[in-house]
Amino acid sequence: VETSRKLCLTIAKIYRDQGKFAEAEQVLRGDLVQSKSHDTAIVSDAETELALLCYQQGKYAEACAMFQGIVDRLVNVQHRRSASAAVVSAKSFVGFCLQNQHQLQEASVVFEDILKSCEEHLDEIQSDIEGQFESLQIIGNLHQLRKDFAAADDMYQECLRRRQMHFGPEHPLTIRSMSDLAVLQMQRGNYIKASELLATCVSVRRVKL
Repeated sequence: VETSRKLCLTIAKIYRDQGKFAEAEQVLRGDLVQSKSHDTAIVSDAETELALLCYQQGKYAEACAMFQGIVDRLVNVQHRRSASAAVVSAKSFVGFCLQNQHQLQEASVVFEDILKSCEEHLDEIQSDIEGQFESLQIIGNLHQLRKDFAAADDMYQECLRRRQMHFGPEHPLTIRSMSDLAVLQMQRGNYIKASELLATCVSVRRVKL
């Protein structure tokens, strides 16, 4: 069963990358029916991929409902922390879906809730390296969306520092943090700092190529 699910997921991703969204959606929905027949409490990879596919196609209402369902099961059934990377990621997409439907007040409430959760529980996820870094990144993203650039800068700087220490300066996740920080610096009008960060990103990528 697990091998079959992985194969379906791979096929769906190939279709998606080729721009064949209808075919990808059909494969994912078929796999979703199969996985739910085994365990309705588990959030499958197919479900997450389908929600992302709907979002990518602009089906924001459907994607929003799917991501909210994922959040509910992660928290209430699987007892994941509200500040865990999986919950924060799914909940962020709920906010983005609402934002794209011009439900700005509702989106703001979702983002504020994520921000509060992450800040309150950040110390609890110190042992979860990936979750720790992702939470810092998302908190920075949320501050940036709220145009609280100083707070976003603090989060991005801390995320970059930790990723450099853990992964090294040339790791893709480190470069991602550096790139996000560069974009923020441009928003703040710090063009010299932004250009320096972007130049570093480009030079690292050239070396790796």
